[in-house]
Amino acid sequence: RQHRSVKLAEPDFSMRVALAAYRPTDTLFPSQWHLENNGGIGLTAGADVKAPDAWEITRGDRSIVVCIMDDGVQTDHPDLSSPGKLVAPYDFGEDDLDPRPVLSDDNHGTACAGVAVADENGSGVVGLAPGCAMMPIRTSGMISDSSIEALFNHARTKGADVISCSWGVASEFFTLSTRMKRAISRAASEGRDGHGCVILFAAGNEDVPVNGEKEGKNYRSGFAIHPYVVAVSASNSHDKRSHYSNYGPEIWISAPSSGSGGRRIVTTDRSGSSGYQQGDYTTSNGFGGTSSSTPLVAGLCGLILSVNPDLTAVEVKEILKESTD
Repeated sequence: RQHRSVKLAEPDFSMRVALAAYRPTDTLFPSQWHLENNGGIGLTAGADVKAPDAWEITRGDRSIVVCIMDDGVQTDHPDLSSPGKLVAPYDFGEDDLDPRPVLSDDNHGTACAGVAVADENGSGVVGLAPGCAMMPIRTSGMISDSSIEALFNHARTKGADVISCSWGVASEFFTLSTRMKRAISRAASEGRDGHGCVILFAAGNEDVPVNGEKEGKNYRSGFAIHPYVVAVSASNSHDKRSHYSNYGPEIWISAPSSGSGGRRIVTTDRSGSSGYQQGDYTTSNGFGGTSSSTPLVAGLCGLILSVNPDLTAVEVKEILKESTD
């Protein structure tokens, strides 16, 4: 280029062809901004998990089981009932094999399940890992040594790869007992034939540290600060920390959810007049928070393990840390 007799010189690079990223045809997918968005009303472009890029690699495998440990999950929901979807369900409240909602406010689990693993079937919503299987566990609603042991022992022994927990204790300062710590540690180290279950807990929605002091008051979320747990906080559709999201150095990762003047989460809901609103899906204020960001990360873990099921739980945690913005 610097030679006076040369009019033009440029390198001839060889580049791979880039095909358009895969996008599902599910009718509500365009409203699921947490999976992909390019900006718009209440949105900041890129405040999402870039799901279509991941789906070019995998949309999940049925051999990978994501456990939704919550209140009732409507297992006959149109987006949660494809062949082979259900694995080892259990209801610890009713002590039976039917984890579907029992109480009028058993709405939370169905919404969480949709965020993680809702089927790709051309209608409704789609989860981040639609191809993965689901293990719905309805909890008793009470937290004790024996109940935590029962929950995590079931998930561990029945084949859960990922365990998503969008709940905590109704106490501002809660330290896990030794039995609780051991039950979680056992699942995280001995599950998956010694590879360890990936266990996620919601950080909470009180705008306080998960383990620390604020305005002269001490807070502790024993489950979220367990060293083997992936603690998940929330960001909003403007790519900022959601105003309610708990925080602190124990947080492992943040994921998109509602809050701070941003958009709401669109996901599965109990069918008919039950649930957060009329119909099979919800866009209401009733669901969101770190309760939604947690199953979203659980779906991501399901995708990671679908690509490489030989990864240990510790390795999955490191991949989350190293690959996030």
